[in-house]
Amino acid sequence: MGTELPKHQLNYARMVAHLRYAIQRVSNGQPIDNPLTDTIIEKLPQSYEVAMRASQEISMRIKKSVPVEEISFLAMHIERLKIAMQRTEE
Repeated sequence: MGTELPKHQLNYARMVAHLRYAIQRVSNGQPIDNPLTDTIIEKLPQSYEVAMRASQEISMRIKKSVPVEEISFLAMHIERLKIAMQRTEE
């Protein structure tokens, strides 16, 4: 996104919490199911791309690949942050 994230917003806290649990799930090899994965990839391409870049960083650090289902959940959180940031700019 190329911008400072609003750390005081609830959406930021939700994303951070999701990241913590996502890293834990991936590290432990826990399976994840996201029935919205295909829809998220199709409807939120920019947020999905940001999530892909974040997942690559996570993968490098924990030495495990992040499943596409987890990436799509992260994309939803990124999209929510993006919308919240747009609203505060208006």
